[in-house]
Amino acid sequence: MGRAHIQFLLVAAVLCACTAAFAQTVPQLEPRTADGSGLAQGTVLDAQITAPVTIPNEAWGHYTFGHQLDLLEIDLERQGVTGYITLLGEKGGPDKNAPLTFFFSKTRVGGNAIYFATQQIHHVSYEFTGSLDESAPEPHTLLVDYSLTGTLTVHHRGDDGSDRKETRRVVFKKVNLRMR
Repeated sequence: MGRAHIQFLLVAAVLCACTAAFAQTVPQLEPRTADGSGLAQGTVLDAQITAPVTIPNEAWGHYTFGHQLDLLEIDLERQGVTGYITLLGEKGGPDKNAPLTFFFSKTRVGGNAIYFATQQIHHVSYEFTGSLDESAPEPHTLLVDYSLTGTLTVHHRGDDGSDRKETRRVVFKKVNLRMR
């Protein structure tokens, strides 16, 4: 074997090792299921409509959720409420600035009352109990503002099965896209 051939093999081996290491450290997006829900195969969304829904169609959609790029999507489907929370990974964690999507795993809706619980990612899941309310139209416009108001519980599950809960009152505002 010639010197050039050996150098080529060494470079190829290093590139393969680097590619494998890179693939293990970069957050990967999971493909959505055929129905678009994003739930793992075999996972069924536990959704119920417990009373006639009084929330207007324009109230469904994107809501703020903490930081500027964090969003809550909530929609009414035939079977009940569907949606997800998308957050950017924490600065010190392995998912730094990668989007983490917590799909709803359990929902209840009736009247203007809404409940949802999300799937768990990295031992964290979210639970919300509250209502979707509308406020008076803004001055000089016909736009009505909507907000989700209630109690948010963040579940931090330990490897030992423990569940540390952080509960707080929240108001999530609807994200209105306004064309100028």
